[in-house]
Amino acid sequence: MKRWPGALVLLLLVLLPTVGVVWGAAADPPDLARDPRHRVLVAIPQHPGALINVTAADMPASPDVLALGRRSTLALEQCAANNADPSLRGGLRGAARRAR
Repeated sequence: MKRWPGALVLLLLVLLPTVGVVWGAAADPPDLARDPRHRVLVAIPQHPGALINVTAADMPASPDVLALGRRSTLALEQCAANNADPSLRGGLRGAARRAR
């Protein structure tokens, strides 16, 4: 019986950092409106030219673009034809074919 208070205090001391991390993560959600990749990803279905002036650093991840399916096809085709970065143009030609 005398071990219960000590065990309870030890358990609280062990769990306190975990509670602090979870509390901090819940209080500070990521701000997607400031993320350039998120802004480009949201613009792809509405604006076929959304990927024309995008750099490789601002390009959304392939799974995110491909998850849009046919809604991303026009933007991928425009990027493959008109983007100034040759590595993006070449890589997106295959992605546009897979999205169809």
